Amino acid sequence: MFSCVTAPSCVSDSCDGLGIGTTPSNTMIGDQGECDSMIGDLGECDYLVVGAGAAGLAFVDTLLSERPDCRVVVVDGHAGPGGQWVDAYDFVRLHQPSVLYGVASRQLEGPWPGLLLRGTLPWKHRADRKQLVAYYQKVIEQWMVDRDVRFFFGCHYDFSACAGYVADQNTHVFRKRDGSEGYAVRVASKLVNGVLGECRVPSRCPLEFPVAAGLTVVTPNELVAGSGVGENTNFVVLGAGKTGCDAVVYLLGKRRVAPDDITWIVPRDVWMLRREKALGWTHFTKALLAADGDRERALDELVAKNLVVQVDPAVRPTKLRLPLIGKDELALVRKVKNVIRYGRVTEIVAGTKASGAATIKFGKGAPTVTTTHGMEAVFVHCASPGPFNGSAVSEIFASDAVLNLHQIITPPVCCSSVMLAMLETARAKGTMNVEFAKEVTGAATAQGALEVFQAYTPGSCDSLHDLMPLRQTALWLAFLDKDPKTGYKALKSNRLSLLSIPGFKLGIYEDMVGLVAKRAELGIPDKTAEMDAKLMARMEVLKGM
Repeated sequence: MFSCVTAPSCVSDSCDGLGIGTTPSNTMIGDQGECDSMIGDLGECDYLVVGAGAAGLAFVDTLLSERPDCRVVVVDGHAGPGGQWVDAYDFVRLHQPSVLYGVASRQLEGPWPGLLLRGTLPWKHRADRKQLVAYYQKVIEQWMVDRDVRFFFGCHYDFSACAGYVADQNTHVFRKRDGSEGYAVRVASKLVNGVLGECRVPSRCPLEFPVAAGLTVVTPNELVAGSGVGENTNFVVLGAGKTGCDAVVYLLGKRRVAPDDITWIVPRDVWMLRREKALGWTHFTKALLAADGDRERALDELVAKNLVVQVDPAVRPTKLRLPLIGKDELALVRKVKNVIRYGRVTEIVAGTKASGAATIKFGKGAPTVTTTHGMEAVFVHCASPGPFNGSAVSEIFASDAVLNLHQIITPPVCCSSVMLAMLETARAKGTMNVEFAKEVTGAATAQGALEVFQAYTPGSCDSLHDLMPLRQTALWLAFLDKDPKTGYKALKSNRLSLLSIPGFKLGIYEDMVGLVAKRAELGIPDKTAEMDAKLMARMEVLKGM
């Protein structure tokens, strides 16, 4: 156990954070030429986890549950834990119920009796930004009391320059954000990259097109603060995803802005899941299998079941991200009639001082749009990439020394981190079903077998990729233990898994039967089809579950 002290090299304002753990000694690491510097030697840890957001902390939590004596160092560039929630706007809420988010060892929604007394059903609770940041702070405070975990906030691990900062195969260096000082830590097991799926929010991502000087551009963070915006304002919301919807709902609901005073720039319409009925992406994946990989047929089926909706019933969406939207939110956003669907914005130029109008330009051949004359135009930036940030890294178990945290199954997002931590622990403890893993993949080693897991990005426009979560669920169950029921029971008892919901069925045997039966229609390669057949046989013990 470590005492809580502030590391000497993390107390400056530029660092914005603190290192919690033993005070490092100053030492010279390696012969790196220009990279030589006096850095703090942190000694040894088992895992170096980069990223203290939802993915990283869910991983660490499960790691500590499975191996209480595990030594962990966590590095994050923010001033505290929470990742995207530290940067997010105050009126943001979770898409999904709080009961399926956070870390497995601690409820996010709080005690159920208290919620019920306040008139909130526990499975309807959706935490807001302040609740999420406070929750993650409590999580790490508990770990600091009873676990061997050290946190270094306001610090940066440069993956692109990793080779230049590693003195040997087990020593890693990370630095304060201003680059002035650093730390070295010897990693006995693995470096864990927990920032690949980091949600990029508007407050951290400038617009990618030019905006004329003098025009007012605000992020949702500034919108909630007011930004000095007056009554006579034409709000132009840039972006049609979850953030864009949130901004429109906030303007209409909280700010009481008239629908006619909002212009909504929608580059592409987005399919959305109805919050009151849908459990998540699993609906789409199973519908896609039933439709033989035909995405449009699958979506039509979900629309017929009232699980999937579109903002404008007359406009069929082309973007598949499936954020959740509530009935009340949908009713509000449909009030906005000035919706512009000309594709991506390429530039915003200023008009004359007398008119106060600005001109929005789009791609080649598209018309331009002029904001309302006589009104101040305020552009609300909701056009950041969000959770699908274009990361090119697809490997999960990249090597014996590196593990990349990505989704491997359909959301809830934190469940993938839990599953990866369980599998990594099984590998380290020697309980992993290595023989079957090598047999089904054709690999010579456990590491080689684990390389079969790949990053899953929802809505890839590739049906085989969108069906990947079914196969990877079966792989995980088969690899974790010789008895697939071990993994099934672990998920059943884990609050971050859909299996924890009473009445929910995994249906993994039935899914594998479908993949095997439809290999021709789906275009599954022969080698993958052979794997599917072996997994189907392995999953038979979970038939009907």
